[in-house]
Amino acid sequence: LPAKRPDYRGDRSHNEFLVKLQPYFGNKNVFFASVLHACQEHFDVEKVTLSEAMAIIDEKLGGMDTW
Repeated sequence: LPAKRPDYRGDRSHNEFLVKLQPYFGNKNVFFASVLHACQEHFDVEKVTLSEAMAIIDEKLGGMDTW
């Protein structure tokens, strides 16, 4: 166990603490489609390339180092 961990984790092991997503979504394509659908219910979502996303992070959000 890591020396520093949140109280809600308690003394649970890594495998006990995390939830495996495959039983809920089947595969990563279904998972990402579900995330996209949930986001579209609350936001105007525009698909962009990774390069375009990185440019937005740099230009509008101060770059990855600020995160």
